[in-house]
Amino acid sequence: MKLLKLNTGSKLITGLLFIFLSTSLFAQNKGMVTRANNQIEKINSLIESEDKALALTKDQMKTMKDLTLQKMQAISAFRKANGSDDKEGIREIQKEYNTKIFKETMSSEQMKAYRTAQKKAKE
Repeated sequence: MKLLKLNTGSKLITGLLFIFLSTSLFAQNKGMVTRANNQIEKINSLIESEDKALALTKDQMKTMKDLTLQKMQAISAFRKANGSDDKEGIREIQKEYNTKIFKETMSSEQMKAYRTAQKKAKE
């Protein structure tokens, strides 16, 4: 079986094409990543405002950022497929991911501190 042989020019063009595609895909998600980071930092700062000992660990923050990013992507894909008028479908996606983000990732003490800080912030 003969393998495809590429000369140096073809290898260079293929490599550049791969780099271009990967950076353009990353650039599209950069805004989502920034928003996800900001949301998790806000949650952590609210928890820390109640008790610094309850601050999110690095593993928790990474998990929560990943889940938040997945939630944003799922909502975006849902909106593209069904239109932005289907609020019930969006709520279902949010509910699914918020359960994972808040109830499965955070401890009960962290959740209590977060809820208390939210109430204080609204006042």
